[in-house]
Amino acid sequence: MFFKKRQQRRAIEKLRTVRVPEFVPFEGAKRVAFILEADEPGISEAVDALVSLLRENKTVWRAVVIDAGKKNTADFSAYDNFDIIRKCDLNFYGLPKVGLNPWFTEETSDLLLDFSRDYNFTTEYIARQINARLKAGRYSAGDESAYDFITPPADTSAISFLRQTIFFLNSIKPAN
Repeated sequence: MFFKKRQQRRAIEKLRTVRVPEFVPFEGAKRVAFILEADEPGISEAVDALVSLLRENKTVWRAVVIDAGKKNTADFSAYDNFDIIRKCDLNFYGLPKVGLNPWFTEETSDLLLDFSRDYNFTTEYIARQINARLKAGRYSAGDESAYDFITPPADTSAISFLRQTIFFLNSIKPAN
């Protein structure tokens, strides 16, 4: 186990870059990426709400779905714009065997939302790979340094995270 954690730490260290986050209000985001875990309770409702908001705003979006193969997982395979990473697509350390879709890495997204409720090495690794001006995630006991904005855990549901994040991002005024 110690060897695995050390290798994971090394993989994260390779991705650490010095970046200056840029504040982006949710309504002003034109390109949004998000990460979610398919086995989280209520994730399909949160995703449906987010996708409808993004379509209303005419925002370009794409999602990474981590499917650990557990029971009671939401099925996103029929949707467009969802890149699904299954447990069989990860190596022993939790690293994806294939690279991310170039949509995430070649162009800069305005906003990255990570719906992961608990710390997960794979989601942190993917969040660090995605090129975004502002990265928002949920508070967890793991390493939060991949995010520029962390939503406090008032409620643990995915829809609550979405509502809180949208509220905070729209209520904060940039200092110009």
